[in-house]
Amino acid sequence: RTNGLRGCIGGSSGGIGSFTLAALHPDVFQAFADHSGDSAFDHCILGDVPAFVQGIARYDYDVAAFIKQIPDDQPKDAAFNIILNMVAMSACYAPNPEAPMGFELPFDVRTGKLFPEIWAKFLPHDPVNMVEPYADNLRKLRYRFVDCGTKDQFHLYLGSRQLHEQLEAHNIDHIYEEYDSDHFLLRRQQELKTIPAMVAALQEE
Repeated sequence: RTNGLRGCIGGSSGGIGSFTLAALHPDVFQAFADHSGDSAFDHCILGDVPAFVQGIARYDYDVAAFIKQIPDDQPKDAAFNIILNMVAMSACYAPNPEAPMGFELPFDVRTGKLFPEIWAKFLPHDPVNMVEPYADNLRKLRYRFVDCGTKDQFHLYLGSRQLHEQLEAHNIDHIYEEYDSDHFLLRRQQELKTIPAMVAALQEE
């Protein structure tokens, strides 16, 4: 915070969080830096469906059983993390108090078949889809930054490129960068770069 103005900086899930907070609440947050943030959900979420189906098989395709075993489950390997991430995304984007687990997955856990009515709940939260309805809010901001590594393990550069294209299509000034690295190695350096740039933008008269 500086001079009564605020900005958000985040990476990965924090990246989409920073974009979303600024897009929804430009009166509270006047800047954002989205580093390797989730976007283009058809890639970064649905792309994990085959691995999820393979992984949940060891729990006999019972997501509730997986959730119950989270504290004690070992090893917490790549398959575990993919299941956990999908469960968390579904709880965030498709909550349903009437469902047995309080949320709904957007696909069949055995076949991977998409449930369009549930998947539709995810889509309004995709930054790529948020630019048009929140374009006026985004134009109010003093600083807008999006980046991603071209070797990102989760292929988030696809979403970053689409977000960049949407911002350009709606004539929203922003900084867009790609760098030759993965999801983790250089992100902290990128964050350290955007902090002073954001502070400077918030201090401009």
